[in-house]
Amino acid sequence: MKSATIFVAILLVFDVSCHHENLPEDILKSITVCQEELGISEAELKEEIQNHNLPNPNMRCMEECLMRVSGLMVDKEVNADKFKTVLKHVHGEAYSDEKLESLIEKCLGEAREKEDKCEFAKIHQKCMMDSLGME
Repeated sequence: MKSATIFVAILLVFDVSCHHENLPEDILKSITVCQEELGISEAELKEEIQNHNLPNPNMRCMEECLMRVSGLMVDKEVNADKFKTVLKHVHGEAYSDEKLESLIEKCLGEAREKEDKCEFAKIHQKCMMDSLGME
């Protein structure tokens, strides 16, 4: 079940990584796996988190990689139960299951039109972040 508690919001997924101290160990491992897979340095990751500046073109696929590696997404299909688990880990009981399910579905609707997996994940994550006030 610990692997279900993966990134957030990868939660949210990626922008939540700016709060490293709140992330489970398996999410931190997912970040490392994706950095290696995409060839992203620690300095480039920090630059993206702090300034939303994409120093490495592969950074655009970080959300997709994190969601895929953590089991939150497979081929543009989001595992809503795992996603809720991650969000609950990050936010506690601030949001009901019904609210989270509604947000996940809303954001899936916004992202579904994107054929590119990286763009799909980015749109879904941005929608979730905006909906939860985590910009």
